[in-house]
Amino acid sequence: MTRSQTCESDSDLDSRVMNKISSDSDLSQVALMIFNNVAFKFLTFWLTTFILNKILIENRFTSAKYAKFLSKRGLTIDAFQIKWYTVKCNRLFIKLSNFKPNFQKYWFNLGVILGMIGQFLSIILLIYTIYDFFKPKSISKQILVPVLPGVNLPSSQIWYYFSALFLCGIVHEFGHAVAASREQVRVNGFGVFLMFIFPGAYVDLCTEHIMVISPLRQLRIFCAGVWHNFVLVLVSLAIIQAHPYLTKHLFDKRVHVTSISSDSPLASSIKINSVITKIFDCDITNSYSYFQCLYKNEIESSSGFCISSNKIYKLASFTIETDKVLNECCNLNSSMTNYCFKWKQEQNSYGCLPARKVTEGKTCIKNCDQDICVFPISTNSTKLVRIEFDSEPAVLFVGSIKELIYTVFIDGSLPKYKFIPKFLNSGLILLLKYIVAFSGAIGILNLVPCFALDGQYILASLLAINKKSEDFTSIPQKRPFIYIIIIFFGTFLLLVNILLAFVSLTYSKFGYFFKD
Repeated sequence: MTRSQTCESDSDLDSRVMNKISSDSDLSQVALMIFNNVAFKFLTFWLTTFILNKILIENRFTSAKYAKFLSKRGLTIDAFQIKWYTVKCNRLFIKLSNFKPNFQKYWFNLGVILGMIGQFLSIILLIYTIYDFFKPKSISKQILVPVLPGVNLPSSQIWYYFSALFLCGIVHEFGHAVAASREQVRVNGFGVFLMFIFPGAYVDLCTEHIMVISPLRQLRIFCAGVWHNFVLVLVSLAIIQAHPYLTKHLFDKRVHVTSISSDSPLASSIKINSVITKIFDCDITNSYSYFQCLYKNEIESSSGFCISSNKIYKLASFTIETDKVLNECCNLNSSMTNYCFKWKQEQNSYGCLPARKVTEGKTCIKNCDQDICVFPISTNSTKLVRIEFDSEPAVLFVGSIKELIYTVFIDGSLPKYKFIPKFLNSGLILLLKYIVAFSGAIGILNLVPCFALDGQYILASLLAINKKSEDFTSIPQKRPFIYIIIIFFGTFLLLVNILLAFVSLTYSKFGYFFKD
């Protein structure tokens, strides 16, 4: 169980606090707590929506008006699902399909080439991920990783998640709709939906029109979705690469705190927008140096601090020399501004010292020139961290580095001018990274020859496109058999990859904490 305490401040602490977390901190409990909090919010939303919808439908005073309201606006509300459907986009699809028709012919033909090559490569990729999963130390290299809010998606990034996934779904379906309009296939309507925590979009095409056109024209429609996802990935990557050059005169490179989780032990200790300058002796110049310093402190033993022997015994509320190894030497009822340090003389020496005054000294690895090098007592899950700011007093944190990473959110740049929104910097980059990840994943998954995905229809059209060739006219009865075998094989590969992805996620988030 994770326990955090806020200490009372002395006058020399400038009203700051030192946060202590017990040495038996269990980060799996923290992860579960965050997940349960996010899950509770989603379940509350869906339960409230379901109850209100049920009441309005069954109430004799509101039933007719409510049904008319939903029908007029194209809304459908079911358990854990909300849909919106419209025909107002149909004219837009027709207009877009008539724009430079010769260019569009080559454009969608490129999509067909990508679809044919990509379907083969998607099978190879799924086979490789299964093989790679069972290789030693490969569990952290999963290519397909499920994204779950509160587990491997910070709650502060949920809106980026929804926005990116929603945009990728719309681009995918717009590709299908425009290609269908170009091939004279009627678009009945377009819709968006929210299914539990997954937003998305869909397009309703006339099946009869699709069945009577040639296999090549079918391929242009079926491949258009993944083709536009692939283009979206390229555009997003180009913006990410150009972003530093486009914004270098708009932002200062200074690491500052953007938000802190309400359940963080540092929530009352660090002010929003505080600029971080140092973590111990690490100079913080950008986001990379910030995380590098934290990971360094997590992996390596804690650095020591130089302090004179006279000062030790003057400041210490308790000292002891012993051959035993101690994990604590400060009384928990004593001032929370003190912390247990050890040093080497004739025997191991331990002392309960004011943490802030000790950590203000010069850092050391083994020895100091004239003073004594004292080390804070730490365990694998507990470290003492000193965070310094440019205009705020330093903050001391005792606990897991992972909790510091998961609950304190930073940005590497500050706008030079007040009218510039912060989103244009790291927020835009984060959104683009989610777009790259989700758009790429949607493209790859829809290329797999699997039931209910685009890959199923792409495969059927590919097999039909050569039905008059010598290879198939002699054995027409084998065509459906080949189709079914490939579809079942692709579906099996995808299901196994999804299962292994969840196993990998479960192990990476919780396995570490229970391995002992």
